[in-house]
Amino acid sequence: MVTPFSSTVLRGIQHILYPLGYRVMILQSDENPEIERKNLQLLEEFNVDAIIINPCHESENLDIYKRILDSGTPLVFFDRMPDQSFDASSVTVNDNIKAALMVEHLISSGKKRIAHIMGPSTIRNAKERATGYERILNKHGIFDPGLIIKAEGLGFEHGRAAAQKLWSKNIEFDSIFAFTDTLAIGAMNYLLEMGIKIPMQVAVASFSGTELATIVHPKLTSVEQPLIQMGEAAAELVLEKIKDKAAPNRTIMLDAELIYRASTQG
Repeated sequence: MVTPFSSTVLRGIQHILYPLGYRVMILQSDENPEIERKNLQLLEEFNVDAIIINPCHESENLDIYKRILDSGTPLVFFDRMPDQSFDASSVTVNDNIKAALMVEHLISSGKKRIAHIMGPSTIRNAKERATGYERILNKHGIFDPGLIIKAEGLGFEHGRAAAQKLWSKNIEFDSIFAFTDTLAIGAMNYLLEMGIKIPMQVAVASFSGTELATIVHPKLTSVEQPLIQMGEAAAELVLEKIKDKAAPNRTIMLDAELIYRASTQG
């Protein structure tokens, strides 16, 4: 809930469930698998009708996910998915393809030294976006693994630290593609403090598409996910399972739009 991402998805969930008489309890894991586990245990004790979850780790809590499903409580994932071998209903976007398209945009605007601020490797879509980034750069013959900087978290301060690391290593880069808006904005803030002009000297793009992208200067180019629709789809999947526990698991793949703004277009 630190950014508008989850709160916007929540609005979509509530749009569907509140008119039907359901009430939504909100528990935050703060990107900590142990807190997530305790939250899930609490929901088990409360005997909730269903759980909608954006997991903070790809594999850490698979055992409790399975236990919840085996008990008959519907469990639906959104945005981030657990390990690929785990079978459950989910709502997501194609992180790999959309990240690749954003990198293509940077290349088409003349950028050749594109750094990637990668999210934690324990998050599956962080790996998917990094794979899309690498695939396109390899296609153009300009991939440099030294341009990948792993963020230690997802806050503004982590984006700033990643940009500072790039700068301190004297690594040449003319653009940044960040895992999330928060990381991108943190990086932008550092670059601007260092007197770097965006996008003339360094272009910046991200993935998430929250309203944060529109309230910074310059406005941030981003892959914009349909967050309200994501919440609505997750709620619909939950209702399917509440009505029929034997209903087959489904994965809903939503489209995401590339929104080009001033941070990549000088």
